[in-house]
Amino acid sequence: MEGIDPRVHIDHVVLRVSDVSRSVAFYGELLGLELLREGTDGATLAAPGGDHQLVVLRPSAVAGRAPQEATGLFHTALRWPTLGGLGEVFARLVHARYPLSGASDHGVSEALYLDDPDGNGVELYHDRPRETWPPGGPGERVGMVTRPLDLNGILDAADGSGAEDIDVGHVHLQVAELPAALRFWVDVLGFDLMQHFGSEAAFVSAGGYHHHVGMNTWRSKDAPPGAPELPGLDTIAIGYPNRDSLGDAMRRLDGAERHPAGIRIMPVLA
Repeated sequence: MEGIDPRVHIDHVVLRVSDVSRSVAFYGELLGLELLREGTDGATLAAPGGDHQLVVLRPSAVAGRAPQEATGLFHTALRWPTLGGLGEVFARLVHARYPLSGASDHGVSEALYLDDPDGNGVELYHDRPRETWPPGGPGERVGMVTRPLDLNGILDAADGSGAEDIDVGHVHLQVAELPAALRFWVDVLGFDLMQHFGSEAAFVSAGGYHHHVGMNTWRSKDAPPGAPELPGLDTIAIGYPNRDSLGDAMRRLDGAERHPAGIRIMPVLA
């Protein structure tokens, strides 16, 4: 099978939330996205000054928390183009006393972790220059690590910049079985395997990026999908650069089994 087009990327995500207005305040006022539209069917947010949707919010049928021990979303990762921008959003979180669930230096990136008001995981991160990424081990293309993050350094980098030019850098999923998830993302959709953590986690991408999709079984081994009535990840929209690559992806999906995380995959023309 031919390799995936290196320009393929995560275009946007669709999330189910209990209270759309509350989530607009989180993703908009707190994280810095700009509201494009809001109505009875939900809301759409983009990078400030842009018109390309990044996060689409849809009201869940039932209010409640996103299931934690089910397949589906681990986190949506919003990527800042500068460390100063990441520092700025971190300063805003500190001022609001909004709790983090984690913070890590991954070698390839510097990342903050938190949950939205419904328990949907969110990562905020900035990539280090690609030429500085750690090399991978045997059979791997990149060497991501998990080390403590210098939070004071992130705060000190804050430079007053906003969230212009941010995007959805990757999506990390909870899956029931890693081999089945890899068969879908690698064998069906053609993503490249970048790193593999034994039987518990793997990371795939296009174009040599450290990962566009992560997957793990840490809380979801052999678990069913989260209830579709509750908050959670509804759709991952994958961006394809032209109609030929888009059509190829749609043909591959037509013949594939249901996605192993129980979510919708939607190829779009980017």
